[in-house]
Amino acid sequence: MDEYHTKRKVFLKAYPVCGVCRHAQATQVHHKKGRGKFYLRVDSWLATCHACHEAIHKYPKWARREGLIQDRDYSSSSGQSGNESSA
Repeated sequence: MDEYHTKRKVFLKAYPVCGVCRHAQATQVHHKKGRGKFYLRVDSWLATCHACHEAIHKYPKWARREGLIQDRDYSSSSGQSGNESSA
């Protein structure tokens, strides 16, 4: 199992309830800062159910207002973690 899938499994076990609706089982990981440099940064992840994850991507203005989509602040991330990936 690669690093992402291992971290994802641990993350969803630690956060079993959707962080958006707060009642459904979390089955997906939403990357609030995208999948680029922050791909393996657990501090930018959000556990979600399928329906809420779909809503985040379908309604990005709402998701941004709610803090579910965040800007990619590359200047403050350099050197903080060895877990960045260009995947």
